[in-house]
Amino acid sequence: MEYQLPKTAKKLRAKVGLDDGGAIRGGKTTPAEVKFAVYTTPPPAKASSPGGSSSGEPAFDPTNLSPQKVPADHLIVADDLEVTVWATTPMLFNPTNMDTDSAGRIWVNEGVNYRRHATRRAEGDRVVILEDKDGDGQADSTHTFVQDNELEAPLGIAVMDNQIIVSQPPSLIVYTDVDRNLRFDPSIDTRKDLLTGFNGRQHDHSLHAVTAGPDGKWYINQGNTGAKFTTADGKTYSIGGPYQGGGGVFYNDNFKL
Repeated sequence: MEYQLPKTAKKLRAKVGLDDGGAIRGGKTTPAEVKFAVYTTPPPAKASSPGGSSSGEPAFDPTNLSPQKVPADHLIVADDLEVTVWATTPMLFNPTNMDTDSAGRIWVNEGVNYRRHATRRAEGDRVVILEDKDGDGQADSTHTFVQDNELEAPLGIAVMDNQIIVSQPPSLIVYTDVDRNLRFDPSIDTRKDLLTGFNGRQHDHSLHAVTAGPDGKWYINQGNTGAKFTTADGKTYSIGGPYQGGGGVFYNDNFKL
């Protein structure tokens, strides 16, 4: 980030929070750090874009990957449940959220263009559809519903009939699959920013999950950055404030926090 201060400025106060998994990660101190610098002439390098990557980021090559796979037996479940692998790379890459449609297909947001890797895919991130067509308990079909250069590691998705709602700050995007062929074609289908103005692009504390309630309303999850957003008809609303409420409250079914 950079600020151009007025010539009359004599003091600058700044407050920074490290958003890198916390001060301790894996039992070790995180290498994240913040440096402040004041220049009387233009600095030698510009600040990077929000969550952005350095120049020269290699292009995303799906044929040259070594994904880290978590063994299914590492997941602890009840004795009457079994964990199996349903789909893995290269059918999908770095999933961030998913939803299931009425036909049992799984719709997945990908987050390849995440933070310092924000330019890996010039065409933007994707929403992909996976399906188990032969019913053997494993996905055997995958294809892209949409690839949009506005998508950068979107964190929420909900499939409601032929409307696909994607949480991508600064907007809540609605893709309508008009011809219902499960592929977004801008010449036929429609794309609309239902809400816009959510802060924190490439920020894990901003706009998250979206789902439909039994009352017919849509519910969205907004992190603790706060937000001031606008509807398509121009109405503006506010949610909380920056980091209001700290890091949140975690709850599980033993009634303990």
